[in-house]
Amino acid sequence: MPVEEVSGDLLSCEEQYIVQQSNCVTDYAAGLAAAIAEKFPHADVYKASARQDRGTDKSGDVPGTIAVLGGPCAATGQEQRGVINLFGQWAPGKPRTGPATAEYKGRKAAPGVIDDEKQRMEWFRKGLLDIAEIPGLESIAFPHQIGCGLAGGNWADYSKALDEFSEMMAEKNVKVKVYKMVEAGKGDGRK
Repeated sequence: MPVEEVSGDLLSCEEQYIVQQSNCVTDYAAGLAAAIAEKFPHADVYKASARQDRGTDKSGDVPGTIAVLGGPCAATGQEQRGVINLFGQWAPGKPRTGPATAEYKGRKAAPGVIDDEKQRMEWFRKGLLDIAEIPGLESIAFPHQIGCGLAGGNWADYSKALDEFSEMMAEKNVKVKVYKMVEAGKGDGRK
């Protein structure tokens, strides 16, 4: 079953979690990450308290992993907007080319981290598998073109991965949607 695509505002969706692709090294949010950080400050992996050792073994921000922020808290009974940061790229921007280990502003990635298109897709798929293991997961929302805007990925590849993820999650009765923003004055884009 392909993932359900809807037109609407991802940041106002009713799904249990919003997923965004994040990088492992920068200390500022851009694009969708900036909008999420502004609306849901608890989910900002780029803020000052999260910046120390970004992109190193000490940070926890390792390509192919996730950081689940917000959601229900058993201790307090309170709930914050659930946001999942899927570390699907080591550095910001477009995928690297060539066999050299990735570097960003003088910071060198771990050996074997090239941060090319192939690795980014592997990391994205690994992150999806981690998301599938979140206890109590009921519904999840992704932005249309995740990993493709500022990150420069190929939407056909990411869309296929999301369709496969949606099929796997349907077996667990988890709803998966992709939100496509509607530009003001443009209608919903349907014919």
